[in-house]
Amino acid sequence: MIMPHNLRFRTLAEVGRERLAKVMAGAVTTTLDRNDRLNLSRQDPRNWTGSFIHHDVQPADEKSWLLAESPDGESVGVVGISAAGDSAILCHLCVVPEYRGRRLGEQLAYAGYRAARQRGLATIYAYVDAVNRPMVATPGRR
Repeated sequence: MIMPHNLRFRTLAEVGRERLAKVMAGAVTTTLDRNDRLNLSRQDPRNWTGSFIHHDVQPADEKSWLLAESPDGESVGVVGISAAGDSAILCHLCVVPEYRGRRLGEQLAYAGYRAARQRGLATIYAYVDAVNRPMVATPGRR
């Protein structure tokens, strides 16, 4: 089991949009989010994630979109925080299926929160589908 403190976080600027899209595509096929499932019913996961990153992630946000890696460099998840004025929005959080159930979502969320604060974004909003119980239960949510 990977212990959360062993995760390494790399920014979108470091890893590139293609790699981030590939990791997201591998994780979203079993998403609990109904909006994402609707979008995925209309197009291939790789196309959807690539389009999502291309259209919704601004260059200024590349420092708060993070790829989490295991100690051996394996991609385990993604968290995406984008600016909205003086605030931030948690736009995306996913853990690849084989790493779920290890509380990595919490570590991804906290890493995203830290990245947002480093950008001077103190208030963070997350729009979460109520049926996505693991995300609703993520610490830091009120």
